Amino acid sequence: MELERTFDENVYSNVDDGSVFPLFVRYSEKNVDFNNKNNSTSFEDMVAQIKGVHECCFIHRRQKNRDGKLLDELAIKIDEINISLTAKLARDGFSLINPVLSEKNIVLPEENEYSKRKCEIKFVDQNESELRLISGAGSYWLNHTEEISNFLKDCFALPIPPIEIHIEEDKEMWQAYLDGLNALLDAKRDLIKIEKVTKQKNGLVRLDFDMDSYIQNFKDKIEDELQGKCEIEPTVELEDGDCTISFDSYQIIPGDTIDAIKSIGKEYCYSAEEQVTNYVHGSLEVLSDPEELASIVADIEQEFHNFGSSFNKKGDNDFVASTDREISIFNRIVDKLCKGTTVH
Repeated sequence: MELERTFDENVYSNVDDGSVFPLFVRYSEKNVDFNNKNNSTSFEDMVAQIKGVHECCFIHRRQKNRDGKLLDELAIKIDEINISLTAKLARDGFSLINPVLSEKNIVLPEENEYSKRKCEIKFVDQNESELRLISGAGSYWLNHTEEISNFLKDCFALPIPPIEIHIEEDKEMWQAYLDGLNALLDAKRDLIKIEKVTKQKNGLVRLDFDMDSYIQNFKDKIEDELQGKCEIEPTVELEDGDCTISFDSYQIIPGDTIDAIKSIGKEYCYSAEEQVTNYVHGSLEVLSDPEELASIVADIEQEFHNFGSSFNKKGDNDFVASTDREISIFNRIVDKLCKGTTVH
């Protein structure tokens, strides 16, 4: 039986000295699909331009992945070709992996912030054996494998240029903006209409917002939520940054309606109090002369004290009850002391 072994000619070098660095770039079908999706030129055509001997500039970068983890990579500017290459260090230490090709040009940083070297770029399958790569690099590199790994290690130790740091910060800033915008759109929140834009000194810009329409939309949403769920028509008021929902008489609001109102408030940057407070306002009218009235009021206050309750009092004879228990106490006091009294 005869067995024929096939070889990928791209692995083998035509240069057999140390003047040209062997730069192996491992790729997979996923890399091909990703690049074809994001570039107007196919991965195959771009590789055809890149592979071979070129002057290359290596720039250290650090990018965040989807999980927020920082990953080191090299951005490679290739002489006069308007194609750049970005890749990470493979586990073997002397090749790169997961290449991302781009037709955008790379602006070189300061001279001490990148490394330049003449390279023979070879794209190989991501599962290609390490021995085969080294064997195909030529006799010089076969005996100097550490020089390959040391050079790549030095490239990944280069300082990250400030321009790259700013690019990453800008990405984070714009990503935060997009996340916020998407959150607004997903929640169908109202965007505040800008009424006027005015340029000011020192490059500042003043924005005047139409807050009236924004507040009105907030009130309308709360009123729509309460529609049909309350026996009494609500009054929604916004003043000095506070929103108050009031009724002309005692009204029980269902728990799910309260949760819905809290959710609406959150959309408009309002936070609701932990508990809903029912304030009952009323007055006590006594058919008597002023001296008798003063005596009755004093008796009522003493009874409040006896019941262990302290009412808020407005003016001389205006008592305010804020809980059902206080209302019950108040009624019992009236029944005991004040015959012929009307309670509102």
